[in-house]
Amino acid sequence: MDRQRRQLNRGIFSLFLIAGLPLASTACSQFEAKPFKTGSVVSPPLGCTELLARDSRGDC
Repeated sequence: MDRQRRQLNRGIFSLFLIAGLPLASTACSQFEAKPFKTGSVVSPPLGCTELLARDSRGDC
């Protein structure tokens, strides 16, 4: 009885898995790829003084 139940559960799970594959492959096709918007390249501050000169909220 348990063996038949396990086989039935595997069959049902496999059926749902196979039925869901087309949905998984088309889910990402709805989104359009867009490039990242980046700002200018800024070198890191050399010390706490320079950090605070750039931004008064700096944590030193």
